[in-house]
Amino acid sequence: MRPIIVRLPNWVGDVVMALPALSHLSQAGLAPLLVGRAWAQPLLAAYGWELHPRAATLRTRVAQLNQLHRRAAQLDEQFGRRLNTLLLTNSFSSAFEAWLARLRAVGYRQDGRGWLLSAPLPQPSEPVHESTRFWRLATTLSGSDTPQPAQVRLKVASLAQQTADALLAQHALGGEFACIVPFATGTMKGQNKAWPGFPALARWLRQKLPVVVVPGPGEIETARSEYGGAICLPGVDLGVYAGILKRARLAVANDTGPGHIAAAVGAPLISVLGPTDATRYRPWGNHVSLLQGSPWPTLEQVSAEARRLLDVVPRP
Repeated sequence: MRPIIVRLPNWVGDVVMALPALSHLSQAGLAPLLVGRAWAQPLLAAYGWELHPRAATLRTRVAQLNQLHRRAAQLDEQFGRRLNTLLLTNSFSSAFEAWLARLRAVGYRQDGRGWLLSAPLPQPSEPVHESTRFWRLATTLSGSDTPQPAQVRLKVASLAQQTADALLAQHALGGEFACIVPFATGTMKGQNKAWPGFPALARWLRQKLPVVVVPGPGEIETARSEYGGAICLPGVDLGVYAGILKRARLAVANDTGPGHIAAAVGAPLISVLGPTDATRYRPWGNHVSLLQGSPWPTLEQVSAEARRLLDVVPRP
């Protein structure tokens, strides 16, 4: 298989939305050499792709890409003559680093970086989902006109699923629990992306079934103070988190990476969005219930949808 260097996105949800594009590269006879955040390793462990945690400084990042360039050229003598790098990021710096490493990159023209790219694509003229944006980049590189899959699917590594199942068993949980994802990083359009109704929803859900919360670094204190009645499972990596979500009878999430993971592993999901551009960033799948309000959906709307899903999703 021909090697291809891929600069992964910086956010968990974007990496999940890039899965169809990454899988297409493999199916097209390319061997992805991924460069990204360290948390992507357990998240993508089931795919067998080689992943290199992104170096810390400009100098070391360019050295990292140069090393991958030399390795790939040894494996494929045509590597330097073809499009050989896929940028799933939109930053000037990622294009500049690839250019300094003499890579022939495909990416979107943005922030004045078009001259650094061997195949600069214009930004889509119509509103499209982020997975579609990534798909267009991948098929430009592969030269394929294959249609985009209808679903985003995440495979969970067997060891991660076993670890998740063991952790759930310690708390006497099978698939009879709801997993809430109340945390969200940053703002959009000047508004917080975290739905303020989560504490009240968690109290309501606990009357129906156990509630699980999986806090990340820096979220443990909030999880225990605001969701004291929930089962708190801190310290798990994203691969194990995916295994937990796969077993959930219901997941409720903000605009956040684990929400996309929940959708991609097939969990019945309520995606609660406020200022987020849902056309571009919503979790993908016909099993996802999207609730969006101005500025937020009400607790009554979310609990009504949760009640409906709990009624229609069979018990394990």
